Amino acid sequence: MFIPYKDASVFPFGKHKGVLFKDVPSEYLKWIWENFEHHEKNEPILDYIRRCRKAIEQDVGKLDDEKNNSRGSDEG
Repeated sequence: MFIPYKDASVFPFGKHKGVLFKDVPSEYLKWIWENFEHHEKNEPILDYIRRCRKAIEQDVGKLDDEKNNSRGSDEG
């Protein structure tokens, strides 16, 4: 189990390391969704994206689930 990231959590890596999750560009979150493997170590970030999916899709268009169908679609 993991502690879920929130908008006020600090992004942990990459070019947006140290930025609040709410300030990470939707394009970058979409890229992560479509390129990161579904793996336990990635689950906290994928969970955040899953929970914010509708807002991200409003900004940058539909997230592609084809690469990894195990992620599923927005559940809520």
